Amino acid sequence: MKPILSLIFAFIFLSHFQSSGQIPDSDFNNWNTNSVGRLDLQDWITNNLNFSAPTLLQDVGQSGSDYSAKFVSVYDSSVGYYQGGFVQLIEVPFTGTMRPNSLLGNWKTFNPTNSDIVLADVQIYNSSLIEIGSGAKQTPFVGSLSSWTPFSIPITYTSSDSAAFFSIRISWTNFGGNPAGYSNIDDIRFDISTGEAASPNALAGIKIKEVNRGKFRLLGSDNDWANFAFQVYDMSGKIIIENKDSGENNQNSQASIDLTQSPSGIYFCKVFSKSESKTIKLINY
Repeated sequence: MKPILSLIFAFIFLSHFQSSGQIPDSDFNNWNTNSVGRLDLQDWITNNLNFSAPTLLQDVGQSGSDYSAKFVSVYDSSVGYYQGGFVQLIEVPFTGTMRPNSLLGNWKTFNPTNSDIVLADVQIYNSSLIEIGSGAKQTPFVGSLSSWTPFSIPITYTSSDSAAFFSIRISWTNFGGNPAGYSNIDDIRFDISTGEAASPNALAGIKIKEVNRGKFRLLGSDNDWANFAFQVYDMSGKIIIENKDSGENNQNSQASIDLTQSPSGIYFCKVFSKSESKTIKLINY
């Protein structure tokens, strides 16, 4: 009986090590604070050094005295809206032996004005740095998550290639509510327990490409283009472009987004299929 239990515990330990050990500083314990409590990350990139929204280190991690990242919205008078912090990893080598099927983590939010979201997304690349898988999830606009809430982001693959690199970005945005809110994120890890996603979803191939200043092209494959619609909205949540049926109007597997008459700033394009949605950030310079 003891050898069997030992094997079970060894499997659990190795599975946890493989899933959580792939992401550097995923538990936030190896981060240091030598700049007014802001993060000086060993591996992650953050925008807290360019005097935009700060990302703080806060002693509110899930495991007692552990740390978590805290995103705080601040008002930027130069652009006229609240900005939120972000942390991201860009094209980090993946050293696991199995492709992850999802990205797991925990978050909580203080959202008093129902105008804040956390958006987490992950991309998987092959050895040629070509994207072969992706996934994204955001917290709800309405209400706060007052306690640590687990989340799971399924990773959908469009190729059978092995995973060689990955990128992760977690961003916090306030859409003009006052007072601004905040969010915590902790314990980011890959899940390999159930195997990888079996088939591509309808939105896996949707991309946005900037073709000229203020002009963008929403691209999709011939197979998944006909059954989705999209909306473009600004930082206040106002819809400024809406296309209810891209397939009928765009037979070339693409649609145009024209922001030349819109102010510079951050916009979001939300693409809908019959069963899911995907949000893509774009910047109008």
